[in-house]
Amino acid sequence: MIDVCYPLGKGSKHNNMELLYSLRSVEKHLKGVGKVFIIGERPSFLNDQIIHIHQPIVTGNAAHNIAMNLLAACKDVRLSETFIYLNDDYFLTTDIEPERFLPYYKCNLSKTYQINVTDYRKHVKATMDTLTAQGHGTLNFDCHYPTIFQKDKLTSIIEANNFARPFGLILKSLYFNSLGEKGIHRLDCKQMQIKRLEQWRDYVKTTECFSIADTCINQIFKDFMAETYPEKSRWEI
Repeated sequence: MIDVCYPLGKGSKHNNMELLYSLRSVEKHLKGVGKVFIIGERPSFLNDQIIHIHQPIVTGNAAHNIAMNLLAACKDVRLSETFIYLNDDYFLTTDIEPERFLPYYKCNLSKTYQINVTDYRKHVKATMDTLTAQGHGTLNFDCHYPTIFQKDKLTSIIEANNFARPFGLILKSLYFNSLGEKGIHRLDCKQMQIKRLEQWRDYVKTTECFSIADTCINQIFKDFMAETYPEKSRWEI
């Protein structure tokens, strides 16, 4: 059995609908799930089957929040030594075993820095500079796929780096590059655009999981999620 860990902030504009359906997708499709940890906020629809660890929010520094949430999880003896890291906006679409969650990268961090026009590029630059100074590669492993972490290695990497800087480090890229991981190139699965209902139905047949931006969420998407994941998970009231 392998545990699942979600770091959760206050960013949901939809009453944590994303987490509810992410958990339903885990219940429906992920094999060998042990305990589920929620680190940070605790939505009211969760029951006592969830292990919740309260973690203070660091205002305006999402990368720091995520790192501190995962560090708190790693220091909890109840969490399995190897665990699956999910964000609340990741959804599984087919039956899958944890071994299928591989270290995917989408490009080099330098390319992400060149093409991104948001403040995220400052996080990318900080991470790229840190990895280069440490003599590591600079692949961008921050694809929106579930990730398998090892507690001891993740703890060491978080504690050895400065996440409290104004633009904190992006964790997956720091972790896998620090370990010398070669990775597997894959296009990202994050969806950014509104789709028609039939387009959503067709899309999920092409991938084992997907992620979304807030720009995807409208009533059609909500209807699609209710249609796709109608059954409550064991972690809901």
